[in-house]
Formats: sequence, C-alpha cells, structure tokens
Amino acid sequence: MKKYLTSLFIIFSLLATCSLLLTGKAVAANKFWWASCRTGGGDCLDGIDGADLTAGDGAIVMTDAGSNTPVIYEYRLHASSTAESDPIVIAPDSNPGTLRWHLVSAFAVSFQSPSVDGSNRIDLAINSSRSPAAGKSELYPEGTSTTSRYKMSNQVASAATEHTIVGADTIDTFTNKTFDADGTGNSISNIENADIKSAAAIDATKIADGTVTSAEFQYINSLASNAQDQINLKAAKADPVFTGSLALPQGANPTTDAAGEMAVDTSAGAGGGIRVYTDAAYTIPVWQTQCFTIKGPTATDDYRVWRSAQNITIRAAHCVQVGGTNVIGHFDECDANGANCATIDSTADMTCLTTNVNDDGALSNGTIDAGDYIQWHTTSVSGTITELIVCFDYTVDQVN
Repeated sequence: MKKYLTSLFIIFSLLATCSLLLTGKAVAANKFWWASCRTGGGDCLDGIDGADLTAGDGAIVMTDAGSNTPVIYEYRLHASSTAESDPIVIAPDSNPGTLRWHLVSAFAVSFQSPSVDGSNRIDLAINSSRSPAAGKSELYPEGTSTTSRYKMSNQVASAATEHTIVGADTIDTFTNKTFDADGTGNSISNIENADIKSAAAIDATKIADGTVTSAEFQYINSLASNAQDQINLKAAKADPVFTGSLALPQGANPTTDAAGEMAVDTSAGAGGGIRVYTDAAYTIPVWQTQCFTIKGPTATDDYRVWRSAQNITIRAAHCVQVGGTNVIGHFDECDANGANCATIDSTADMTCLTTNVNDDGALSNGTIDAGDYIQWHTTSVSGTITELIVCFDYTVDQVN
C-alpha cells in the first residue's frame, strides 16, 4: 500500500530539525544528518560511518520512490546494541559499535492532512500484526493490499486488549457489544433463523399484528394435526349430522342436575340406562319388563302373551300367584305365527308361589327374534288359583 506522510509531516519534521539547529546546547554536542534512503550504504542512513557519529545525533531520511510526494523518517542515535529491524532500528554499516538509529515518535496537538489527491486523508502502511507497548495505543490498517480494516490496538499494563473498528467488507466477531437499532441511522439486517438463539424467548406479541399472546400461541403445541382440518370435522351447533357414534358423559350413577343434561349410566344389569334431566332427573332404563295376568289358570292353559317387534334378549323371568298351592310353568319362544314353541330355559320350570319367584338365573335360550311371539306354558296347577302374574325382563339388541 502506498505510503503518504504529506507536506504537513514534512513541515513538522523541518520544524523539529530547525529547533535542534537553533538550540546552541544541542548543536554543540550533536549533529543532524540528512539521507535519501534508510538502508543500502552510500547515501543511505546506514552508510554514515559510526566513527563520525555521537549518541544523541539526529537524522531525517527523505525517500522518493518516483512520485512527487516523498516519505520522511526521523531518527535519533542511541547507544544500544538492539538488533537491526528496518525501519524501526538501523545500524551503521561501518564501525557501528553500540550505536543504533531509532525511529522516533511524533507528538502534536493535532494532525491535519491537506487535500493531496482530492480527499483529505493519511494513508497508512499495511501491517499483518501489531503489538503496542504497555500503555500505548496504535491506529493502523490490517489485512492485504486489496482488503484491509483499520484496527485500534491498545495495551494497558500487562493485559493486551484489541478494539477493532470495522470499516471494510471483512467478517468480524463482536463480543460484549450492544447495538441500538433505534439509534438515528442504525439498522440491523440479514438476521436468519440460525442467528436466533433458542433462549431468546421472543414474545408472540412481536408476531403479525401483536394480538396473539404467548400463552395463546402455546396452545398450538397441543395440536396433533392441522388445526383447520380438525375444525372442519367438528359438528355444527345447529342441526349437526353425526356419521359415527356419539359419546355422552358416562359412568356408574352419573349426576344430571340441570335441564337438558344427559349421561349414560354404565351400572350393570337393571341399573344401566340413559339419565336425562327435563323438569327433574329421570332414567330411561335399558332393561324393560313385560307382565301378564292369567285368571284361574289350569294345567291345560298355554297363553301367547306378547309379540316382540325387535330382536330382544330375555334376561330374567318372575311369577307370583294369588290363592292355591303353586303353579309350575315356563316361557316359550314361538315363531312369527305363534307356532313351533320352544322353552327359553331347557333346564327347569319355575314353581310359582304366593310370594315372588325368580328363574334359576341361567336362561339357555333367551334370544328372541323380531316378530316372534312369547308364550306362557302351564305345566301343572295345585290348588285353586285365583290369578297368576307372570313377568320377564328383556333388553333390545343392537341391530348391526
């Protein structure tokens, strides 16, 4: 990178030289030297014989690399044995002894760069790396001849800390920095999904128009599939049409205590049914009962007492009589014409008494087809029976 220390720097250097020349004490003991190059012998700075030099001498090297703007270096001669490191330290080629030219630091209240090429600037040489002395700061470009960045390097005490000012198209990592996106002229762009940390916990009100809260947004977490598809499957409130079974609240002895409530009582046997609340709580039982009264039955009496409109299953049979000793008999299933009757329990008749009697609890043929008749078959009668009451409990089968 081409280096310019502009006419300001030249003037500053000449003023420093005049100061040395005009100070009688300094001139009496030291000399000020002029050279056109740093190294290479001859007219260069290292070409001055060490035998002619005294520690404290000063020198200006003004080089011209073919342009109209020279480059100036200012040196002070020290009695040291520091190894030569151009341009910082330069040793005389002849009789160097312990004498070394050391590049000096320049101090001023301010620096101004006049317009040399149409823009006010100071061009700095490229450095691949810098490490300032303790308590010092340096501003220098770092990179290559085509891509560089300006770096402020600062070392305080023994701890080195670098602060980078990004002014080029390089990729830089920032640590412990705060960016005010609301500041005048500030903006943050090119943020992608991978740049957002999982712990960012972005509030849902920052999405869309901000009317959805984080709690509401979190409800989506419980969805098993597309929300709209699930909504489309919901029945309408008015005149809904169901394509499958309807699941009502259910359990043993459920409570219905408000108008319009329904529930399924899953209690076994005669306790099961549909509980509803109209003007009060009621149950529609799944077990139904049919009873018939036979006046003055005799042993020859068989009575078709009922016809079933549905497929049913007889669950239990009962009987009780008025007067006499007993009546022995049972229920039969007959066909749709009331003929070809067969007992619903092949193991035993019931012996009816003046107190209620139940069947043996195991009806072997309790399934009755829709349209068939039910018959009471009297096997025998003992004593004078005023009347016989026979009953059976049944449930209506599902038609699949």
